[in-house]
Amino acid sequence: MIAWNTMKMQDVVDRWKALKHPIEDHWIRRIGPVHFEHVNFKGTITFEIDSYADALIQRQTKLRARRV
Repeated sequence: MIAWNTMKMQDVVDRWKALKHPIEDHWIRRIGPVHFEHVNFKGTITFEIDSYADALIQRQTKLRARRV
């Protein structure tokens, strides 16, 4: 995710410079690809599966039944 953010940020900087849009180097030095809330540093992903639990359990039961 951090590499993707870096690439996208660089794309914007390059595009702005090509369009002669004012962008200052001291501003660029202060931004970083990890200052976004969608980057998950904990490595924990949570899903709201309560509404799908019955279907998931039934599917697993059917798969186990086929293996026997």
